[in-house]
This record gives sequence, structure tokens and C-alpha cells, in this order.
Amino acid sequence: MPTDISFLGINFHFPDKKYAKSEPYVLRRQDITIQYSNLLAWILVAVVVSIPVVNTLRANGYWVFNHIHVLRSTNHILDWLTKRSVLSDRLAMRFRNLASTVYLNHGTAFQIGLWVTVFIGLCSVNLCGGDIMFLGKRLGRLCVVSLPTVFFLTLRPSPLPRTLYLSLLPIHKWLSRAVVLLALGHTVIYCMYFVHNKTLFKAWKPANLYGWAAVLGFFFLALTSLLRVRDRAYKVFFFNHYFWSWVIVLCLPFHVRPVNTTYANTANVALLLYQAFVRVRMTLLVSQRGDFRVMDVSPNMAVIEFPNAWLKTRANNPGAHLRITNWHPNIIVRLFKFLIPNFHPYTLVTLPLDRFQRLIVRKGAFKWDTNRRYISYGTFDPKLLFIDSTNTTDLKFSISKLTVKAKKMLIVVGGSAISFAIPILRVANYHGIPIKVVWILRDYRDLAVLKCFEGFVHGDEFEIFVTGGSGVADSTKAATRQPSYGTFKLSSKQLGLDLEQNESSFLNPDARDEVPIQEFENVDVDFIETEEDAYQEECQNTFNADNTQLETSSINSSDSHEVQAHGFDDFLPQMDRATSMSRKSSTSGFNEQFTPNLDSSNPRDNDYIRTVQDLHLEHRIYKGRPVLNFRYLNWCQAANDTFTQCSGPVMDEESNLVCCKDLPERQHMISAELKPADLAKVWVISAGPKSLVKNTRLWANENGLKYHEEAFYV
Repeated sequence: MPTDISFLGINFHFPDKKYAKSEPYVLRRQDITIQYSNLLAWILVAVVVSIPVVNTLRANGYWVFNHIHVLRSTNHILDWLTKRSVLSDRLAMRFRNLASTVYLNHGTAFQIGLWVTVFIGLCSVNLCGGDIMFLGKRLGRLCVVSLPTVFFLTLRPSPLPRTLYLSLLPIHKWLSRAVVLLALGHTVIYCMYFVHNKTLFKAWKPANLYGWAAVLGFFFLALTSLLRVRDRAYKVFFFNHYFWSWVIVLCLPFHVRPVNTTYANTANVALLLYQAFVRVRMTLLVSQRGDFRVMDVSPNMAVIEFPNAWLKTRANNPGAHLRITNWHPNIIVRLFKFLIPNFHPYTLVTLPLDRFQRLIVRKGAFKWDTNRRYISYGTFDPKLLFIDSTNTTDLKFSISKLTVKAKKMLIVVGGSAISFAIPILRVANYHGIPIKVVWILRDYRDLAVLKCFEGFVHGDEFEIFVTGGSGVADSTKAATRQPSYGTFKLSSKQLGLDLEQNESSFLNPDARDEVPIQEFENVDVDFIETEEDAYQEECQNTFNADNTQLETSSINSSDSHEVQAHGFDDFLPQMDRATSMSRKSSTSGFNEQFTPNLDSSNPRDNDYIRTVQDLHLEHRIYKGRPVLNFRYLNWCQAANDTFTQCSGPVMDEESNLVCCKDLPERQHMISAELKPADLAKVWVISAGPKSLVKNTRLWANENGLKYHEEAFYV
């Protein structure tokens, strides 16, 4: 086997066998190994400390990267080049897609770049002329020193201020991958050294067997963390994660030598034990049958209701989440659940001041039954950058103790993520903050969930978009077919490309069973379309389609029996039916009124009708996905609560048919814009499927609006 290996411009070589055993050589190698391992420890401390610092800067608007809007400038440049025939439309689109992909994955790229730079930098200097054993020792030492940080990033709740433990998962994931590579490199180098010196038998010494056990643990952790394996066998992934973590932590102290790593090994064991202690302290052992009441409100969703007593720790902010698992009669199985806690996280829709707590859950692999018993863990407060709370767990919760640092809120959610929007909506209404909730559904029958929160939600604050069919059969088919995407400036399919595509939301665990379905609950974004051109085209198309006199009728609660007898569509305004025939798809920014084919004998459809009537949602349900464009930007910038969906031609005060944009009151509302100081306090908030969160973040950042997302991925 050759003794020289060239890598990174360094000619590595194996040391002479006799010289490698001399005391001066061993002491020098140990001193240099300790020096760079201590340097790594300080770097890791700096990274951990910087996390709450960055969160504070973002909360106060001082984070410089929030003010850099790359894609808007890129689009303008590409448009300028396209108009002058410097670039073809197809090539310009490719550049847009590339820029959007890079922009949306800058967090992942930063993590990769950070750890590659740190570890290559620490492993490529002061190697005594390329002595490969200096590198082998250093790789093993850096691996051991990194483990306490890996475990610290998984603490629930995180001890870092202004930091939710779920937001640390990306750092934990990429640092863990780097640690696995360090361990693998260390193992390969020592195997090469044993082969070179013809001493392979040393690989099976008792101390090295502990090392092989640790390497086996790293291998299984890496294997089960692969996206395909994790999505198809999540419980296997979870079990391996905890089991092999303990194996690695307990084996390394017997393997690492002669350099002392007592502080790192002690920290590893302490962190794992602390995790188990916190789980026991924050866990209410068991509920009784009937404590968790299951309300089946739609074919896809259910509302879970349970007493306040089953919250071991009370939340101090809206939008907190609770982790729940099934109770098992076998005490060994229950102990196993505490050691390897595969708890399902769900967002609390209610607030601590309510008489009972509720969850909105998507029906999936985790089964809910009123006659079952459950174990609850938590709650866990969210880290909301736009809300400050002076509530404490030992005093009575009050909405008045919440300070909302926002002048306006635009909330964009998909599917069961409406559970995060409702408590925020309640707090905003209490403090008089204008708010608009854009909710994207696949099945129109899921809208009946809102009926369970009547009194807290109001139709004027909602825009609901249905991406599935208008009938029961159509909605069922939508669950089995792949989503289709419109051809617009920055398509959601193209924006969703990244190294972790199709990963599921951590706060919506049941979504793992329905990733293709979740893609229906998405938004499109557009930065190029102008307001004048869009309204002119829309109104012109609609005028040409129907020049008849439009009637202005609406549904009221007294028409309930007639709605059930004749169908919901007969009671929609004639204007809506006329415009629905000529509306363009949602990819162009205009959405037609959603008119389902209802069956009066179907209880689900009756629930839908009653919910729409009671909450006055008749004219706020649209077909297709919404397009985040100038309409929503106008709403965010306007001093008044202006509407965003243009309804085409409408009747003015003199009964003339005019475009919605020409209404005097609309012109007045749009012309009154927020002052710059107030505009800086407009927040865009999103939760739900990953593609929806990414597209909303992209749109908010490129338009200079503050942004908060409640979506976390493993």
C-alpha cells in the first residue's frame, strides 16, 4: 500500500513505526490535538450563543439580511434584458428559477458552508508536514468534542432565550452529519494505518471494539436519517436516534485514549439524562377515558377537546403546542415511551383562559378515539417575534398581558395549520390589530372546522381558497392525483426544490402520510404583474362575458331550509355566477367564487352550509390557490383594511357597471398608505405545508415585510 496520499494540496504520509511510539512524538501530537479540539469547542460555543442574538436582531428589525431583496432586483434585470432581446424568455425563466432556488435554500447552503469551512480549516493546518496520524487523531477528537453541542440543540424546551427548540433542528441535523463524517474519516485512517504496519489485529483490541460499536451507531443514525427511510419508517428512525445515541455516548469514554475527554463525555451523559428528567417533569402521566373528546367535523379533520387539567405546564403565548402519545397498559412499554419519546406535536387552538383546550388534527396514522387514554407532554411556548408576553405560569393568564408589536397581520396557512392562525386572530382582535387570514383547503368540507370556534372567528377576516373539486367525488379524487402547477413567474414547484424536498412539517405529523395531498394547500407568488394591467384585463374579460344586469342578493340565515332544498348555488349572487364563467385561473391572480355541488341529504354538506351562513363567509370562498401579489401588498401597505380580491365589475352608487378598482371608496382606501414607521410593523405569518411556507417567506421578504413562520422540519 502506498505511503503517500495527496489531498487538499497536502502530501500525507504515515509516520515511521518506531518514531510514532516515541514519547516526544506522542506528546506533541496530543498537545496539538487538544489545542484544535479546544478551538472547536469555543467555535461551537460562539455558534450557540449567536442563535438568540440573531433572533433578537430579527425581532427588533436590525437583521441586515431581512433588508436585502435579491429576487425583485433579479426579476427587473431579467425583464430589461428580455425586452431588449438579450435573453430569450426561456433562458430568463431558467435564471429566475435558479435564483429562487438558491434564495430559498440559503439557510441550508449557509449550514453546509459553515461546517465545511470549520472542519476543513481545523483539519488542514499544523499537521507536521502531512503526518496522517495527526489528522486521524484530530478527526476523532473533533467528533467527540462536537457531540455535546449536537445533544444540546435537541433539548426540549431550549434553554436559549427567544429560541424555540424546533428551530434548532436544521443546525442539529447538519452538525450531526459533519460528526458522522469525522467519525468515518477517523475510522478509515486508522484502518489504513493498521494495514500499512501489518497490525490489523489491533483493530479488535477491547478498547477499539468500543470504537467499532460507536461507528456502527453513527452508521445506523446516518442510514435511518435518509429522507426515504425516515418518511417510510419514521418510528424506526426515531428509535434508532435515541438508542444509538446512548450507545455512542456510553462507548466513547472506553475508546478515546490517551487524550482525556472526560468533560465532553460527562456533558453528553448529563444532557441525555436532563432530557429524560424534563420529559418526566413536563408529562402528565395519563388521562382517563372520555377526557379527550373527539369531534369528527369533516372527512379529513377532527377537533380534539380536553380539560385544562391535562396541561402539565401552561402556555404563556398563543400558538403553543402540546406533544401527545397513546397510553399503554404495560408499564414497560410506558417506560419505553419516556426513554424514546415518539410523541406527536399538535398546536393548541385555544388559550389558557378558556374552559377547555382544543386541537385541530388531520386524520392520519395516529388514531384518536374518545374511549382511548393518552399521555400529554408540555406545553411548549412558541417564540413569536411580534408578541411580547408578561404572563407567567404561576399567575392567571390574560390576553391583556400580551403586547402585539404589529400594525397589521397577514396570516397565510394551509390545511390543519389553521390551528395556529385562530389564537393569533383572537389576540389581534382583542388589541384592535387589523388582520387577514388566507386559508388554503383541499376539501371544501374541511371549512366546517370553523364552526367549532364560532364567536372567535369572523367572516370579514378570512379569505378561503379551495384547491380540490366542487363535489364530494371531485374532492376524493384530488387526494389521489398529483398536484398540477400553473405557469407563472416563480412557480411553486420550482420554488420548492431543495435538498430536503417533500419533508413534512414537524407541527403537522400526520402530514407524513399525505405529502402529495399537502401540496394542494399551497400559494403562488408573483412579483412582476402590475396592478393596472391586471385589473384592466380582468374587468375587460368579465365585461365581454356578461353584459346583463347583475343582481345583488346574498344568503342569510332565514334561507337555510331553501338552501337545503334547492342547492347552495341558487342563492349565490348572479354576479358571482357570471364572473365564474370567465375568470382566469389562480395562477393569473384572479380567483372565481367557489360554488360547490351540494347534496342536501349529505350531513357534511349541511355542516358546510351552516358554517358559511353563521360566519358570513358567502363571498369569501374562492376556487384554486391564491396568488400573493400586489393585491395583498396593497392591503399590507394601506392605512385602512382594504379588500384584496377584485370581484370584477360591480354596481356603483348610480347603478352603473364599473370595475371594482374604479370605486371611489376603493381609490380612497388605496391612496391612504401607512407611514414608513408603521409599515415596518406589518407582519406576514405563515404555517402549513413546506412549499406554502417557503413561497410566503419569499414573497414577504422580497416586499420588505416582516415575516414569521411556524413550520419546522426534521
